[in-house]
Amino acid sequence: MLLDKEKIHQQISNALSSHSVLEVDKVLASIEVLSSVDSTNSYLQNQQIITSMGKLCVAEEQSLGRGRHGNEWHAQANKNIILSLSWGFESRSATISALGLAVGLIVAERLNQDYSLAVGIKWPNDLFLNDQKLAGILVDATLSGKDNFNVVIGLGLNVHQENLAPTNSSYDWTDLYSHGVIVNRNELIGNLTADLLTMLYDFAERGFEPLVERWNTLSLYNRKQIKLTPQLDNSSSSEVIQGQMLGVNRSGQLLLLRPDGEQQVISTSNYSLSLCASDE
Repeated sequence: MLLDKEKIHQQISNALSSHSVLEVDKVLASIEVLSSVDSTNSYLQNQQIITSMGKLCVAEEQSLGRGRHGNEWHAQANKNIILSLSWGFESRSATISALGLAVGLIVAERLNQDYSLAVGIKWPNDLFLNDQKLAGILVDATLSGKDNFNVVIGLGLNVHQENLAPTNSSYDWTDLYSHGVIVNRNELIGNLTADLLTMLYDFAERGFEPLVERWNTLSLYNRKQIKLTPQLDNSSSSEVIQGQMLGVNRSGQLLLLRPDGEQQVISTSNYSLSLCASDE
């Protein structure tokens, strides 16, 4: 079934009315359903972003999909979810850097609730199922004017990705179909959008703190020995860091217990996380 604007709008409205005090027309300014686009994130970045309101863009395919650290994101046309949602904050929250973590949590919880899955989060916001990557999240953020802070959230979710052949990445890929899940994409997009709008509305007031415990519960590597390898775009450090992951704090920072017994706080996500050999 192809994406349908009216069905998505109706599902967002239904989902908001069932668990939120928000009304769809007061928090969502527009819905765009595109057959093809270079990037849904770029598409929304080129539009006006409205304070305390969202704009949704979904596409059947995109030619220049982006992931973290400039990685490409590939999705087979007409079978997956390529979604971007913009939102304008009146000011820059002290925990805005944790927004990507919050998005990952909201998406994982929805998938687990609706399809009885066990999706977990690989810090900072990749979603894995049975040790295989299921979805990726990208948050583009910019200052607007003196105080306003605009974000565009991008989600790539493998629903039925027929080509899951190994790539040059360090992990395997999966999709929902491989786990026996048949998805109505319009319905899932509507539910995810309603959840994200509710989270964004609340995040503006309370930040990441109310979500910390839930995020740590779904974290795949809590209490495990991990290695953090700097990415090419990490200008702050060239050191490979190892230690036991203790979760994240209310600011979204990664907490690490180093071999010398000292606790280290990692404030940037410009690292690639992997398990140490002892915990694989």
